[in-house]
Amino acid sequence: MEARDGRLVLPLTAGLAAVSVPLSGAGPLLMRETALLGGPVIAVPGRPPRAWILAEADGLVVASADLPPGVVFHSPPSLAVLPPSELPRGPVRWLRAPVPARRWLPSAAAVLALLADNEANRAGPHPAA
Repeated sequence: MEARDGRLVLPLTAGLAAVSVPLSGAGPLLMRETALLGGPVIAVPGRPPRAWILAEADGLVVASADLPPGVVFHSPPSLAVLPPSELPRGPVRWLRAPVPARRWLPSAAAVLALLADNEANRAGPHPAA
């Protein structure tokens, strides 16, 4: 972690990544679904407000076209803004704060798979071709 421009940031390097999704309508579902994976989740104000799920990158490379709608994969050299930072649209806060007893992060692949499954389930069954 480091301070930049009066904000606390986490450089996404050395195997760190984040996956962000719009918070609108997804907040409770996101928290329930990602609880199984563990790991910190940050609420970042913006248009739209987004939830950032911190994860292990595991060398994962993902094309934007392969992500579910609204999902962004943040890899090095991105920065994750951490609480209690203040952004022009409001405060950054923890949706799920880090817990010392759970010092590991979920893999980015597992987070993306969970979000893709959730998107497929929300879309419903597709007729056979």
